[in-house]
Amino acid sequence: MSLKLKATFQFAGSDHSNVIVLEGFLPEAKEDGLQLNLRGGRYITVVYMSDRRKQKGNVTDPPNDPEELKHHRTLMVRGLTVEIEDTQPDPNVVAVLEANKVTKKIKEYALEIVDIVTQIHNGIVEFFRNYANQIWLEPIVYNPNSEKTLQYILSEVNLHWLGKDGTWQPFTVRGAAIAMTYRRDFGEPINREEWNQVAPFVQSFIEKRKRAGLLETLIANSRKHLEEGDGRLAVIESVIALEATIKRALANAIVRLPNAPDVEKSELDRLIKKSGLRLVTSMVLKIISGAIGLSASDIESVGNAVDLRNEIIHNSKLQVNISEAETYVSAIARVTTTIQQKAQCGSNAAAPAISIKVKPKISGTIKLVSPEE
Repeated sequence: MSLKLKATFQFAGSDHSNVIVLEGFLPEAKEDGLQLNLRGGRYITVVYMSDRRKQKGNVTDPPNDPEELKHHRTLMVRGLTVEIEDTQPDPNVVAVLEANKVTKKIKEYALEIVDIVTQIHNGIVEFFRNYANQIWLEPIVYNPNSEKTLQYILSEVNLHWLGKDGTWQPFTVRGAAIAMTYRRDFGEPINREEWNQVAPFVQSFIEKRKRAGLLETLIANSRKHLEEGDGRLAVIESVIALEATIKRALANAIVRLPNAPDVEKSELDRLIKKSGLRLVTSMVLKIISGAIGLSASDIESVGNAVDLRNEIIHNSKLQVNISEAETYVSAIARVTTTIQQKAQCGSNAAAPAISIKVKPKISGTIKLVSPEE
């Protein structure tokens, strides 16, 4: 016994460019679709274009003749259909569907299928964005603090199941069940004093085309990679931030320390440059940690991050644990911010640096809430 399901999704993208672009063909036949075996082979899945009218992205209709299609270089696809065969369905789930009833188990099963559809979308986006330079595409991520009825979520992917009579039935869950989602990290909420820094930044952004600092941008990018589940890019980009900060600011931070060594900044710059990033993180930072205010655990983490970055780049390490990457990104953010602040202390900068206080993290989980249970 198996259970067949069907869903659709629309591609997420910036500037309303929510399409993938193909050349010379459209995957309208199942044999031309993506064939996937998921969750240990339990879910046999095909992803294809089942409804040209709804899923095409071109303003004009492409030709139906496959031979004519071969001459079209920009065929846009706005969405795709996912057909899933669950080869090991829970008999209770099937019975509940056939009886048109609602249980906690059926709601959890519905969320599992939605998660599979979402991950298929994100996998396609990952490929097209990084290998085909279709950089406008974006993965689907859970919105912060969103509250949607479970039925609304199912309607977003148009989830159906195939009944015994061979007709597709809408997957419905009656009642007040709500799927609540929370971000794992809410960043740094801006308080009233910090809000006063926003206006001058926006003024400079508009009038002088000023952008956020390199360090802040690299760390923000790293955190975005973490949110998207890409530990490799998170570590790589955060270590770039570390290296840039050390080369640009560490010597300044050292000469501005109380009882700083009697050495010229230019000499320190040469020493740091010749020492290499790993030696600086393992030795120089450790030597000045007490004076500059760096914790031993953070220094150890940034050193490990450099090692991991090197392993990713030189040994093609494919998988990076997200929790490990998050630890390294957070440590690098603290270390680089501290170095930058020490380097600027007492300087004659034309404008004060933007300073946002690090707050206690607010985190959450993805869960199902059902008042009637």
